[in-house]
Amino acid sequence: MFSPRDRVLNMLLPIELLFAWTLIFQCSSAEYNIPTLIDRTIPEGPTFLTAADFEHADNVSIDFDSLGIKVSDLDDSDLYQGDIVLEEYQKKSRIARSASLKTGKWNTPRIPYELSIQFGKDARAVIAAAIKEFERHTCIRFVKRLPSDADYIYIHAGKDCHSSLGHTGREQRISLGERCLTKGIVIHEIMHALSFIHEQSRPDRDAYVKVNFDAVKDEAKHNFELYTIDRVDLLGVPYSYNSIMHYGSDSFSKDQRPTIIPLKSGAEFMGQRFTLSASDVAQVRRLYGCKNLSPYPEPNFRQLMMEDLKKNQVEFCENANRYCDFNVNCNDMKDYIRCPKTCRKCDPSKMATVEKCDGSSNLVCIMEGRSCSEKDTDLVCPRSCGKCRPDEIPKIEKCERPYLRCVRANCNDYYEAVQCGLTCRTLKCW
Repeated sequence: MFSPRDRVLNMLLPIELLFAWTLIFQCSSAEYNIPTLIDRTIPEGPTFLTAADFEHADNVSIDFDSLGIKVSDLDDSDLYQGDIVLEEYQKKSRIARSASLKTGKWNTPRIPYELSIQFGKDARAVIAAAIKEFERHTCIRFVKRLPSDADYIYIHAGKDCHSSLGHTGREQRISLGERCLTKGIVIHEIMHALSFIHEQSRPDRDAYVKVNFDAVKDEAKHNFELYTIDRVDLLGVPYSYNSIMHYGSDSFSKDQRPTIIPLKSGAEFMGQRFTLSASDVAQVRRLYGCKNLSPYPEPNFRQLMMEDLKKNQVEFCENANRYCDFNVNCNDMKDYIRCPKTCRKCDPSKMATVEKCDGSSNLVCIMEGRSCSEKDTDLVCPRSCGKCRPDEIPKIEKCERPYLRCVRANCNDYYEAVQCGLTCRTLKCW
C-alpha cells in the first residue's frame, strides 16, 4: 500500500519530469541575443558595411568565454563536410572539388554582397576584418549589391556556420551564428563561396595525412571522401597543412582521438583559423586572375597564436577534459589551446607551481618529462631546475645529527646538497 505521501510524490513525478525536459529543450534550442553580435529582435533585412566597421575591424576583440559562447569547430552540423550547403546537382554528382570548383568560379573578382541588419557592431567589424584580408592580398573586391545584381552573397545572421559552394547564379547565403564570429571562420566560409573546399579532400591527401577512420563518427565518414585528380583543379598549388581550409586533427571525432594524423613535419598549425595562408592566397590569385600583386609570405602563425592566447588567456590553468591527460598532440592547434597544462602554454602568474621548494610536493618535474630549457619551466619547477633559494629549502641534517636518508643523497643536485648539508659538506660545522 502506498502512503498518502507516496501517492502525492508519484503524482508529482511526471510533472517534475515534464518540467525538467522542458528546461533541457529550452536550453538546447535557445538562441543567444547579444546586441553587439546579433540582435534577433530586429526584423531581418539587408544592409552594408560602413567605413566605421572597417575602422573598428583593426581592434575588435570578442571575449567568447565571458559571453558563454563556444566557438564553432565547423564540424558539428549534419551539412556536407560540416559547413557546406550543396546545390541539388552537386548532391547528385558529388561534384565538390577539393581546391576549387571548375564550374563554381565567379565570372569576375567583383563580388556583390548584402549583410543582415541584425549583426551588431562587433560582428560587423569581424566580417569587415575578414573582407579586408581578401582585398589586401588578392584582387577580390566585395561591393554593395546593386538592383541589377541578380547573383550575390547574402551574409545571414544564422544559427551556425555554413556557405554555398561556389557561384550559384542567384542569391547565395553565408550563415554566421554567434559561434562563427571570428575572422578566421568568416574567411573560411567566404572561401567556400568563392568555390574552395577543404584541403584534405585533395587527391594527394594520403601523401600528407592519414585519416584514422576508426576514430571518425560513423555518420561522418563520408566527409573524408577523397576526390580523384580528374575531378579537381589544384591550380598548381602544393598541399598545405596551414591552409585555412584544412580540418583540425580531431574533426568529426567520436571520442576525441585524432582523426587526421600528419605524415610530414610542418603540421604544427594544421586547422588554424587565424588568416589566409600563402597557399590560400596563391589559389585565389590564380583562380581569379589577379595580377601585379605583392608577394604574400606565409604568415607567422606562432605569433598570431600567441597574440590570440594573450587576448584569451585562461583564467585558471586547467585542462579542459581528461583527453588531455593521455592522448594530446600539442603540435595541433586545438590541443594546444584546449590543453593548457599539458602543453605548457599557461601564463606562469596564473599557473600553479608543480613543485614546491619546501618539499611539500612529491611531484618532480624531471620525472614528468619536463626540461628546464623549456620556457617558464623553471618558474613552475623550481626544485628540479635549481631555482630554490637556500632559505626556502628545508634542511633535514644538522651538525650534530646526520639523517639516514642523506646516505643516498645526490650531492651534485643543488636541492639535495642543501637538504643534506652535513653529508654533502655544504653545512659549515667546522
